[in-house]
Amino acid sequence: MKTGSKFTALAFPLFAVLSATALQAQDGRVEGCRDSVRPAFVQPGDHYENRTRFNASDRRGDFEVVGVVTSACDTAWGVTSEPFPVPSGVRAFSLEFSIRASMDWYVVDAWKRWESLVEWLDGKGDIIGTTPFRPRFIRDAFAFFRIRGEIPAAARSGRVRFGTNAPNVGPGEKVAVRGTLVSFYTDLRHVPEGHLADAEPPVVRNDFDSPTECPDGPVRFRFEDAGGIDWSSVRVFRPEIGSEVKFAREDNGIRLLGIYPLAKGITRFRIEVSDMTGNATVAERLVCIGRKSVTYPVRLRDDGTVLVAGKPFFPIGLYGVDPREFNGFDIDRAFADLAKAGVNLAQSYNPASYNSEKWIKSAARHGIRLFVNGMLPPHLKTIAGSGRGYPHIIAWYLADDTASHVTPMQLLDRHENVNALDGTRLTCHADILFPHEHDFKVSRFSRYVDFADVFMPEIYPVKGGDKDR
Repeated sequence: MKTGSKFTALAFPLFAVLSATALQAQDGRVEGCRDSVRPAFVQPGDHYENRTRFNASDRRGDFEVVGVVTSACDTAWGVTSEPFPVPSGVRAFSLEFSIRASMDWYVVDAWKRWESLVEWLDGKGDIIGTTPFRPRFIRDAFAFFRIRGEIPAAARSGRVRFGTNAPNVGPGEKVAVRGTLVSFYTDLRHVPEGHLADAEPPVVRNDFDSPTECPDGPVRFRFEDAGGIDWSSVRVFRPEIGSEVKFAREDNGIRLLGIYPLAKGITRFRIEVSDMTGNATVAERLVCIGRKSVTYPVRLRDDGTVLVAGKPFFPIGLYGVDPREFNGFDIDRAFADLAKAGVNLAQSYNPASYNSEKWIKSAARHGIRLFVNGMLPPHLKTIAGSGRGYPHIIAWYLADDTASHVTPMQLLDRHENVNALDGTRLTCHADILFPHEHDFKVSRFSRYVDFADVFMPEIYPVKGGDKDR
């Protein structure tokens, strides 16, 4: 714990010392940890149609959730601790834990029924407040997280609940939480910004020219993190050949060594990096050796206006343009009808339509611009190939209902990789903000705001009676 220019060692269990070092009062004195408890996760909680199983804690973890179904299906689970007492006079807390899973990524879909949160109870055991949080983890590695917040004045006890509706827990897959600790603090009059905990993983940005016809690089990656990079954790791999890549540190990033000249086409890299508080990122990145797109650029003006070849473009568009019974199952007729109605932008959710040559060319014939799927590896092949040759494609669509399906770092991977293949269009994604029917307590947008060019809000529900429709 820091007191002036001196440090005092404190013998708190588990991660409590890490919490105490981040708190400093206005007069320079430190209010340390008043008390701490280790919640006992012994209640099974809510497991959708019993497709997952709760296992009691052992010395390696507080609990684990295991998929018990025999085939892939929809799952959702929640695990709640027994109530723990809140010491008298405390007003702040921190919750610290490590979490891992055998799935690729943990995506928190904060539905009320399975939301992760701390519940605060009064003397009668009634809930008087909640502190929602978003646990995350990377595959097959424990990552440390810390959540801080205020305790309601009338709270006499609390309980911790972990849960999520996505991703699905497949046959034999596991989610494990360990080292859970709740620490309590007295009131703090001031917490300098520089002392706030870093709860987000490092951001990995591309810092190289791609596509490029020069195979000699250099290939650089830049790291961004509020708490500082743990440079001993940085590793780079080429997954396709199973080899580790050497690198040199340069300021706030790295430059790859020993990989040049790069082969023509796409080269893949995996970058692993953690910050000083243990938050970890695994980034999957592409470098493209080849010709740049020859189409005119699409950009955003500072006021948000879309510029196509330097001229403003105001989009009037529709989702889901597909062959249907009302257009005679003729996509060309569909685009013709839309063009007559003044529509100038379109997209499709139908896998048989989007990214198909017929669909893309039909839109071009009728002067309708497109934003086209760029979510998955097959779509990236389209972007690197024929997709770059269509000037009426103005954006690549990275995610739909984003926070339900991908993490912020996955969205950033898609953004950076699409730009590495074709940096002449925009990247975009769509998500719901505060859907009342699902009772989200935390905005789904805020953690994704910096990782694509355009965000399209899904404003649900649409209210109003018949006369408003």
